[in-house]
Amino acid sequence: MIKRFILVSISGVFLSTLFITGVFAEAKLFSKKVGSGATLYFVKKGTEAKFESDHTEVNIWTPENVKNPPVMIYFHGGGGYRDADKSRVSTFRQNGFATISFDAFIMNGQHDWKWVNRNVTNIGKQMMVNGVAKGAYEYALTRKDWDTKNIFVYGQSNGARVALMLPSVVSDPSHIRGVLAEGMPTIGLPYKDAIVPTRLYYGKKDTWGGRHDEDFMWSRVWRIAKVSVEDWVSEQEEDVEMVFYANAGHNFHYGDMKPISRNKGGKSTTAFLGAGEGVLDKYTEDMFAFIQSRMVK
Repeated sequence: MIKRFILVSISGVFLSTLFITGVFAEAKLFSKKVGSGATLYFVKKGTEAKFESDHTEVNIWTPENVKNPPVMIYFHGGGGYRDADKSRVSTFRQNGFATISFDAFIMNGQHDWKWVNRNVTNIGKQMMVNGVAKGAYEYALTRKDWDTKNIFVYGQSNGARVALMLPSVVSDPSHIRGVLAEGMPTIGLPYKDAIVPTRLYYGKKDTWGGRHDEDFMWSRVWRIAKVSVEDWVSEQEEDVEMVFYANAGHNFHYGDMKPISRNKGGKSTTAFLGAGEGVLDKYTEDMFAFIQSRMVK
């Protein structure tokens, strides 16, 4: 089926009509032309979807035989809520956590994650996740059967940026004991100073989305993002640390690490997805050591 969209340039210079094949009938999008090429990247226009506890794309889970379990709220990255995301959530469930997870893209009427991943800006993806995230946290606070003194937020890639920002946008962040951010990009929602202890986890080979083979996720700067992650970390007064894993790329739960050839601006680059032997175990061990250090009775 052919769907019709009105696209408005961010600069306001022109209006154009674009015909797209796909499942985006519900979304009105506005476009931004990036660089000198013809590629258009989109962000969602209008109000993002909000959290609904009974939505079919919201997963709320409470462990059996665990009284007042601690809580983990998970935010997916630019690929939507897929197998690697489910693996992360499962790790917390196996360790006695109540969990909240969701697919923010589908909740916003975007069913084709590949199209979203390739065409929507980081900020656009993050805004869709962020629209649901705040409500997920507020919902968690209402659960009398959960240990709401010990809530942790965990995001991967674009979802990591949402996790980083969440304590600054909720009314009472005191229940958030820690932020876990895996593979967070430089580009995204505006930085705010950390007010909650935070760990940012990176594979040493994470150049995902980079312009060349040494364009690492944590040190990357762009014309529209002049402060790198590592520079932001160096300015923080709160307990914020970056943790690196030598034999890993982007998305630790993807599977065994493998190179992916990509074309960026007409140049061929190689990025790595996944993690080498032993990395996922070490990462999980480090993550839960941080969590245990932050738990309160």
